[in-house]
Amino acid sequence: MSKIARTILIKLRKEIVFTAALSAAVITSFIVPPDIRSIDLDVILVLFSLMLVSKGLEQLRVYDRLAAWTTKFADSESAMALVMVWFTAIVSMFITNDVALLTVVPVTLMIGRKTGLDPYRVVTFEILAANIGSSLTPFGNPQNIYIFNCLASGPGEFMKTSILFVLPGMLILTVSALLLSGEKLVFVSAKITPGNRTAIGVAAVLFITVLAASLRLFDIRYAAAAVFIFSLIYDRKLILKIDYFLLMTFGAFFIFVDNLSRIPAVSQILRSVTGSSANVFLAGAGLSQIISNVPAAMVLGPFTRDFRPLLIGVSAGGLGTLVASLANLIAYKLYSAQYPSGRMLKYFTMTNLVLLLISVFAFYMYFK
Repeated sequence: MSKIARTILIKLRKEIVFTAALSAAVITSFIVPPDIRSIDLDVILVLFSLMLVSKGLEQLRVYDRLAAWTTKFADSESAMALVMVWFTAIVSMFITNDVALLTVVPVTLMIGRKTGLDPYRVVTFEILAANIGSSLTPFGNPQNIYIFNCLASGPGEFMKTSILFVLPGMLILTVSALLLSGEKLVFVSAKITPGNRTAIGVAAVLFITVLAASLRLFDIRYAAAAVFIFSLIYDRKLILKIDYFLLMTFGAFFIFVDNLSRIPAVSQILRSVTGSSANVFLAGAGLSQIISNVPAAMVLGPFTRDFRPLLIGVSAGGLGTLVASLANLIAYKLYSAQYPSGRMLKYFTMTNLVLLLISVFAFYMYFK
């Protein structure tokens, strides 16, 4: 085996989620011909742009300053988790769960580095808060946008349903955050020298621009081009620091889900298991564990007229496995780039499965 092939195999073993997504895409492509147009380039460009400008802000010491400011009034793991949980939940209601985590997690990781705290519990709570909080509004996450536009009759009816999931979920997270360690955190850092103010200003404007583009206020391609040009001017090495495996994982997922939706046997199975509201809910929560909640909503949407069990099902479904919500994957990759991932993966899986089981039991009885 050549050195290049060996290097690729070692990398693929480390990138387990990408390898699984790629394998699923390849296998299903033998059943139906893959369609490259199924890859949502807008989503890929939003992620690429946010990761790139986020790296720039980190290098400009912006996250250092935000971390120092946060620890002034959130000086323990418990207090930090409480602040971050509610901040993440509220922000995710307006700028989606993916974008919220790309905004919040880097600051949390910086706090961890400066205080000596491994923030795996706080990051896990932020993931949960992003998935739960974003479920409230019609534009809080991609699956909500799809369900609202295709199935729901109005925002009032939509939020009247989603709040049944959001309120108990946020209550559980709040109580759980309060149970974390109250030991004081000491922010250890020399005097923080801010980066070039002009560059910080430009990066901040670009960050806001990408957020606006993610809400479809204008074409993401222009925002992505502006961020790319900024990176070339400021520090072209930033382009090499992007997690391209994460972007490729998203691409592989898009192809896999599209392939799956075009397999006749799969469509027949879905039609047979969505005969009642309780079954729609279970199918949404269960399918999300395998293909994530956004494609689960899109696959199941045509087979139900009642949006309520589908909305709650895919919202609860995002609390399960690492791939249950692609927002989970984003935060996990950010964390694992700086810390050993084993401890977080165990804690993430345990807490998510507990909340998933509680949600499945409660809402199955509600829809039954």
